[in-house]
Amino acid sequence: MSAALHQALFKLSVQGIFLFGEDLVINDLVSDECVRLFGSDIRGKDVATVLLGDGLAAEDFRQGVALVFAGQAQADVVFDLLEKEIEQDGRRLRLDYAWLDDARILVTATDITRERRFQEISRKDLERRFVVLKAVTHRGYFSAFSQEAVRLFVSLSRHEEANPLPVTLEDLGRELHTFKGNAGFFDFTDTVAAAHLLETHLEELRILGGENRIKSGSLDLKRAYFAELRKITDILGERWLAEADCVSVPKRDYRLIENWVRTRHPDDAKLSATLSRYRREPFRELFVRFPEMALSLASRLGKRIHPLMIEGGDFLVMPERYRALTSVLVPLMRNALDHGLEP
Repeated sequence: MSAALHQALFKLSVQGIFLFGEDLVINDLVSDECVRLFGSDIRGKDVATVLLGDGLAAEDFRQGVALVFAGQAQADVVFDLLEKEIEQDGRRLRLDYAWLDDARILVTATDITRERRFQEISRKDLERRFVVLKAVTHRGYFSAFSQEAVRLFVSLSRHEEANPLPVTLEDLGRELHTFKGNAGFFDFTDTVAAAHLLETHLEELRILGGENRIKSGSLDLKRAYFAELRKITDILGERWLAEADCVSVPKRDYRLIENWVRTRHPDDAKLSATLSRYRREPFRELFVRFPEMALSLASRLGKRIHPLMIEGGDFLVMPERYRALTSVLVPLMRNALDHGLEP
């Protein structure tokens, strides 16, 4: 292949490509993409420093490629041991090495920043789904865990400013240890870490004494717990958390109880009204499926729409009385998306 063709290929490449020889100096055949990836012209520079800086990794790189050039190690074996990914000016680069017959090494640098970010987002999303699934699967246990958190925070507040510390410090440590175990079960990793640090401080206070830093540790623990709790309530809603400690009764059985109460206690209007109130729902709950339904319909119709917002409707109603109304609104919404607003 001619030198001119080499130059053309390097210039048009969307990857960072360059060559270096036994002196470890990058030669003049460098793709234009290298300037963007490395932030400057890398021609004539030491390859180990460009890729890995001045640390131990750079020295390991030099020793490894020196063995290749000396013929004391197979190139593929050494290349497998070299750094495969590096950070460069906020970018994540993947490095591939190839041994050329003219005793040079070709390096290809590929920008995988977006790929790694997407993988990280996907990983966090998957972790969140597992946390939510575990909370839903163990709903009663999770409710007990959230109540335990409230009790623990109250106990911690009693010890934050205590001087001297009360003799109940050991009991507080046991309470915190139990909470940490339950947090671990629900994959509240940040909460576990904060609880461990606070637990260590309590043990040091109990045995050695010293400065009371419970208030600071308690604040860190609360921040971690409520941040991880929010990951669940953002998906399931605050109402789910409030109802997690409720007893579920089939609606049919509940109506039988209502009818029995009205029959046996016809004069107790307050009791009947109380029972009826527990069957009421916020009016907005009747329309909670509409935003997602609108987006799904618009996607199928190839229309761009502003996200549907449901506002207000916090007053309580008997939901069955309004089912027909919400059913009528579905075809109206479909027509509005398909044809626009009509008389």
